[in-house]
Amino acid sequence: MRLGVLADIHGNLPALEAVLADAGQRGVDGYACLGDIVGYGPYPAECLERLRSLDCHIVQGNHEAALLGLASAGRFNDYARIALKMTRKWLGEEELEYLRSLEPRLEIGGEILLCHGSPDDRDEYLIFEHQMERVLEKASYWLTFCGHSHLQFLHDGETLHRGPQEGFELSDERRYLINPGSVGQPRDGDPRTAYCVVDTTARRLDQIRLDYDLEKTVRAYQDAELPEYSWRRLREGR
Repeated sequence: MRLGVLADIHGNLPALEAVLADAGQRGVDGYACLGDIVGYGPYPAECLERLRSLDCHIVQGNHEAALLGLASAGRFNDYARIALKMTRKWLGEEELEYLRSLEPRLEIGGEILLCHGSPDDRDEYLIFEHQMERVLEKASYWLTFCGHSHLQFLHDGETLHRGPQEGFELSDERRYLINPGSVGQPRDGDPRTAYCVVDTTARRLDQIRLDYDLEKTVRAYQDAELPEYSWRRLREGR
């Protein structure tokens, strides 16, 4: 299986379209999304529709949970709260019920775990290496995929690899913690969209960065009268 893993799309349809086009060229035959389809960006309904058309494995992110009132938005900055209020207007009841039905974690085939923040806490930002090592010490799955931090990385239990990695060989003897980066709002200083492809047969991982029509997203932010800070950070990748 060649699985395309996406995270933190945040209503950025041009970035999602670029990722899906690239994944199609790479022969991806399945998809997983680690949550936060909504929030910040102006295309939450379109992004959700696109993923549902792919029969994608989807976990519920903290932005979905806050949108639905299942979790507090107390940790959110003012810009995220404004975007959530607007997102509620852009989604219908059926879409909200679908988001409500999502689980905070999923497993695929007994060897892959999908979560948003960390396996035990949807809101945990796995940023520091000691946090990643703690997760890996407890890991019972070959691959654990997480999002939330918007930082692209791969930890193999010994070494932390940041940024894109093409053709990384995966060992059956190790456990891996992988963040594919953010599709819609990278925060590692690289404004390009990010995702990954794992080939469970060839035991190979590609951590990918792509250019996309960023200015189309910026114009959509502006047209929707979303806060200026929200679209400026897209250009900076912060």
